Amino acid sequence: MNKVYKYSINTKELREELEINRNYGTNLPFTTSIKPLENKNGFTQCFNETSQKWEYVEDNRDKTVYSKTTKGSLEVDYLGTLKAEHTLLVPKQFDKWSEDTQSWIEDEILKNEYLTIQKKAEKVEQLSTLVVITSQGNTFDGNETARLNMVSAIQSAELLGQISSNWKLADNTVKEISLNELKEALALSIQKVGEIVTNE
Repeated sequence: MNKVYKYSINTKELREELEINRNYGTNLPFTTSIKPLENKNGFTQCFNETSQKWEYVEDNRDKTVYSKTTKGSLEVDYLGTLKAEHTLLVPKQFDKWSEDTQSWIEDEILKNEYLTIQKKAEKVEQLSTLVVITSQGNTFDGNETARLNMVSAIQSAELLGQISSNWKLADNTVKEISLNELKEALALSIQKVGEIVTNE
């Protein structure tokens, strides 16, 4: 029996060792009787048909790499060294690739832009969900729509000489509220808006 070594048609990568009856010959397609090299971590062996030698080829298959331009991740499905546009280094949220250092570096401009947008979004959220509590212990919505409604209700009450008005509180209960308390809720809301808008 003779030993032969079968390799892949496409990649020339070692596939398996076979024992063949010498009477049938050993000149089978995509096989060689040349013994492969010792296994090497991080590499596979491919047969060079020109030089008739086994060669170590870097093997990163199934590893996760990241695009240096988009930071998108993908699984390596090819043999050999990593493509120039790929890296095994994991990027952080605000990183960009530096060819000089061959590493990810934090992009201060991108980070600041993101934080600015976040702050604006937080302020919008705070303004839209604003509530205030009057000295009477009642909780009022203080968003823009609520403030406009308060102004209208106060003006109407004063024109009609009313001292109170039915008002839907933040918990959706309807309660008779004095004109002075409504004015207090409006003043507190305006004050709170100022604090949110000017807060860095």
